[in-house]
Amino acid sequence: MMATATEVEQYREQFQANASALPGCEHKWVAELRDGALARFTELGFPSLREEAWKYTDVRPIVRKRFQIAAFTDPAPEKGIDLERWTITGLACHRMVFIDGRYHAALSGPDLHDEEGLELKCLSQALNDDPDSVRQEIQHGDDHSLAFELFNSAFMSDGTVIRIRDQVVVERPIHLIYISRHRAQAVAYNIRNIIIGGKNSRATVIESYVGEDDSNNFTNSITRVVMHPEAHLDHYKFQSESQASYHIGQLRALQHNDSCLRSYSIALGGRLARTDITTLLSGENARAEMFGIYLPHGRQHIDHHTLADHRSPNCVSNEHYRGVINDHGRAVFNGKVIVRPGAEKTDARQENHNLMLSDDGEVDTKPELEIYADDVKCSHGATIGQVDQDALFYLRARGIDMKTANQLLTHAFLKEPLAAVDIAELKTWINSAINRRLPYKNTFEEAL
Repeated sequence: MMATATEVEQYREQFQANASALPGCEHKWVAELRDGALARFTELGFPSLREEAWKYTDVRPIVRKRFQIAAFTDPAPEKGIDLERWTITGLACHRMVFIDGRYHAALSGPDLHDEEGLELKCLSQALNDDPDSVRQEIQHGDDHSLAFELFNSAFMSDGTVIRIRDQVVVERPIHLIYISRHRAQAVAYNIRNIIIGGKNSRATVIESYVGEDDSNNFTNSITRVVMHPEAHLDHYKFQSESQASYHIGQLRALQHNDSCLRSYSIALGGRLARTDITTLLSGENARAEMFGIYLPHGRQHIDHHTLADHRSPNCVSNEHYRGVINDHGRAVFNGKVIVRPGAEKTDARQENHNLMLSDDGEVDTKPELEIYADDVKCSHGATIGQVDQDALFYLRARGIDMKTANQLLTHAFLKEPLAAVDIAELKTWINSAINRRLPYKNTFEEAL
């Protein structure tokens, strides 16, 4: 859609006045990338409900709000940060902490470089010191037909660059914590992460997007993943920003031969939140497992869009997404599988199940298959329902009160995607976060 002046002028003015504050601006190709992205964003504007990919998600609340670009504001102070609240109890990990889109070394782990074959650095440092080291991944990941990608490319201020060498197994998970703080003027921060998995490498990366209870900022993040042959990556995205915040996030993966991606998305927070997950299975025998849990309540809107793009034969993709909708919450799931010509013996499965806890919630689910090859196995399915009354009666007949019975059945509904989490400390942490969101939490926790 064409942008109106009022939608983009505030950002164009901020860019023109402060572009020198953006990382890498002194390097020609970085400056050209930012200038081109802003020009294209100005032309397109933000997406509207008339666009198929956004027909169920209205971004006008983001468009109407005046955000300051994080790179142009004073850095958020470290004082008052309750880091323990957002760390995973008992988990030994490499930790990098960002506040309002800026890296804070003092809060990050002191041992970021003590595993041989693992390189960890913040994007702002890479763009300033050695921008050519990330040029291919940043340019390849920039889609000039999509507004939020353009917005990110113009204003990306920080993020994480992760490189894992060939044959390296990273023993400890890498935990990236992005904290949104309350400010008098709401802030938009644009995060760009790059993950490169070398041949036959293995790693676990956890991205946490969290916020203070009264923060009202806008997070716009892109994570670009490149997996070389036989690379294995477990990627977790945990989104629990405040109920007044906005979140648009993307994971884009390129998978080569025999690589394996396991993606987990846990979406609990945000007034309006959307996560897009795209993987290109471009090498034979590549495999993608995608799991998701979302719990909109109040008047939250939580959207997941997925794309498994099969471009080579003998590839596998499995998707398992489950949502629990309460109050006036709204959930969207749009899962798409494309099997390209020549991608024979594709095995693609997709499931989306939704549990309604109120009469006022809403779910829009849209599974899609596009198949252009023979000799494939593809299936998809979606369900929307309420708590099983027979199961509820069974529990009540055995002396369990109504609140606890409902909570037990709701938690059991989420068991399958939770069971896929391999790290015990992380599973406990996610379980606790989910229990805090579900109704009747006190009764349920006492029952445990």
